[in-house]
Amino acid sequence: MSLMILAIYRWWLVIPVLLLTFWLGLRGIDMDVAGSDELTSIGHIGGLTRQYSPVDTWSAVRANSPNHAPGYFILLGAWVSLTGWLPSTMRILSVLFGVLTVAWTYRLGRD
Repeated sequence: MSLMILAIYRWWLVIPVLLLTFWLGLRGIDMDVAGSDELTSIGHIGGLTRQYSPVDTWSAVRANSPNHAPGYFILLGAWVSLTGWLPSTMRILSVLFGVLTVAWTYRLGRD
């Protein structure tokens, strides 16, 4: 079997796992109640007053949650400016990161 066919075959085995990960991530995504971690994220990106710029987000994370890296919050701020402030649209970013993490873990483990 050629290497190309073998590579395609391996990915066909992973696709159901990625779809399952995506489905599990979407369960409960439209839940109206925001958890405390979501409220913290909304506060870091300025959702309680006005949307912060990336510099303001960096400062808010550094001042209020110094143990967290600001990259996620900056990306979340850009995401909500594109998709809106609904909790379900904000949660999709984490679902996408989860699916990419599973795919990347497979890729790293295979190499």
